[in-house]
Amino acid sequence: MTELLELKLAAIVVIFGIAVAGGLLPRRVGELKNADVVFSISNAFAGGLFLAVGLVHMVGDSGEHFAEAGVDIQPNPELLLAVAGFLGVLLLEMVAGGRLKASLAESMGPGSELDADDDGHIHGPIDAPEDAAFRARVLIMLLSVHSLIEGLAVGIEAEIAALAAILIAILAHKGPEAYALGVSLFEAGTDKRSMLRQCLLYAAMTPIGIAVGALVSTSLTGDTESIMEAVFDGLAAGSFIYIATIGILKREFSEPSRLLWKFSAAVAGVVLVSVVAIWA
Repeated sequence: MTELLELKLAAIVVIFGIAVAGGLLPRRVGELKNADVVFSISNAFAGGLFLAVGLVHMVGDSGEHFAEAGVDIQPNPELLLAVAGFLGVLLLEMVAGGRLKASLAESMGPGSELDADDDGHIHGPIDAPEDAAFRARVLIMLLSVHSLIEGLAVGIEAEIAALAAILIAILAHKGPEAYALGVSLFEAGTDKRSMLRQCLLYAAMTPIGIAVGALVSTSLTGDTESIMEAVFDGLAAGSFIYIATIGILKREFSEPSRLLWKFSAAVAGVVLVSVVAIWA
């Protein structure tokens, strides 16, 4: 029991440090001479990483949890939930993002880069700053909740061997995941203090989950726990797929430069998550 507790405490410190460092690293990268190239390739890597997190990791986890709870229906509930998550973020972006653009257009006035015509249609850059800000907000919410669930899994675990396997999986993707989040925040124009605050919030989620899981390890058990985790994983999977495809990869590959590099980076992100999924 003492060794288990010590391992969990060490995990809290290490995971928090990796997440903060990874999230803030893009500000340093932004000072480089070829920062735009680095960010472009990093974004492609993040797109592949989040695509695989949704399709390989979270859909699979959702299916496993449904199976544990004895849920066996067709079509597969995890796939339906993934579709619902994808459409949910699409709806949010259309409604919340559209209103944000309209408000910004009114405040900027006629002749601005982002303008609205008499019918209320918005005209402006395809990837305006408010689009990047919206994606960053959605991403930090998804990653924070996902990190909290990861921490709960660590906190609840009572076997050292299983705990070590979970920790290896978390540590393997925490740095790249945090860096991808930092890139998103940086490109959204987030100031240094706000970026630090949001990175600290994200970094704290897994340690909080570990602490809560260790304290209330017996409050949610059996089928109820499995179904709750299955529903969250399924919805989150669709959200990650949306962020990866519509939010990142579509934008990066619409630019004709460095396509092979970006494709290779996206594949690297998929491979990393796929390898980690073996132990997750």
